[in-house]
Amino acid sequence: MFGINMRVLRVYMGGVFAISSLICTFLAFWLVQQTFQVQKRYAFSHPGVLLADLAFPALAVIYAVAFWTIWKGRPSARGLGIVASILQILLPLRQIVVHSWHVRSYDGIVLALGIVGLIVFSMREGMVPEEDNSEPEGNPS
Repeated sequence: MFGINMRVLRVYMGGVFAISSLICTFLAFWLVQQTFQVQKRYAFSHPGVLLADLAFPALAVIYAVAFWTIWKGRPSARGLGIVASILQILLPLRQIVVHSWHVRSYDGIVLALGIVGLIVFSMREGMVPEEDNSEPEGNPS
């Protein structure tokens, strides 16, 4: 297509998902700590607080499983890569739409990575034409 090996891009996106999983794990621990230190009396009375605290562990698991299946080359890697890429598109879009209409640099980077991931994982392996490195048949005389 463009001389880019889709398999290599999938592995790079797997690395992005691994980093995203680590970030979400850190944020999950930080948010739980903040919830119980700062908002002790509101932690259990408002289900929205606990729901927000559970979002990051769920994201961390989704990104980690997507990374692992991509790394191991499992057939489910394509579907999980699409799910993880869609999440990487939706989360910055929510921030852009809800909080402001301008794109902050990190929102733009995550959004771009999500779009690239969606394109890379949406293509089936057979759809990407491989270069033909075989010898031409016959004698070129």
